[in-house]
Amino acid sequence: MLWIDFPPLAEFEDRHGIVRAIRGTTIFGRVQFADQMEAIQSILDSSAPTLRWVEVYQQNGRLRHAITQALLCWGIDIEWLVPTQIEQLLFFRGEQVGWLIELSAPKNPAPAGETGHTLAEAIAAISTHCQSLSEALELANNMPADLLQDVLKAKAEAMEPETKQQKQRKQHLRQNFDKMMNYAPEIGEEVEL
Repeated sequence: MLWIDFPPLAEFEDRHGIVRAIRGTTIFGRVQFADQMEAIQSILDSSAPTLRWVEVYQQNGRLRHAITQALLCWGIDIEWLVPTQIEQLLFFRGEQVGWLIELSAPKNPAPAGETGHTLAEAIAAISTHCQSLSEALELANNMPADLLQDVLKAKAEAMEPETKQQKQRKQHLRQNFDKMMNYAPEIGEEVEL
C-alpha cells in the first residue's frame, strides 16, 4: 500500500509534550464526527444541569465512547489528552467553539436555504472521477475530505471544454510557432506576441 503523508491542518502539543498533527477528516470521518458530536450533545443535555461535562464524562461510558470516537475521526488518540485539551478541541475555548468544530466548518458554506450534501451524494460525486465505486469508497475513507474536494474540483475544471478565446490563442501559436522560434529581436526592440 502507498502511504501519503498529507499536510496537517493544525498541530497541538499532547500531554506528553509531543507535537501531534491534525490532518483533517475523511468524507466518512466528517459524517461520523458530526454524528458523535450530536450524541455528545444529547448525552450532556440529558444529564443533570449542575454537572460539568468532565463529571458526566467520568460517570457515563456512552459519553466517554462518543468523545473517543469523535477524536478518532481526526486521528487523535484520547490517551494523548488531558480533560482541558479535550475541552479545547471539542467544546469551547473561552468564547469560541472547539478547535475541531472550527476546523470541521466548511470552507465554502452552502448558500442560504440550501442544505449540505448527503454521504451518498458525496460518494456519487467522487465516483464520477473514478474507475469503480470501490475506488470512490476507498478515496472517501482514506483521503482528507477538503483535499479530496479540491482535487476533484481541479480535475473537473481541467476537463472543461476550452473557451473560444483559448482555442484562438492555441491556433495562433500553432500557426506562428516557427516564425516566433526563428525571430530574434534587436536589443531594445519591442516585441508583440
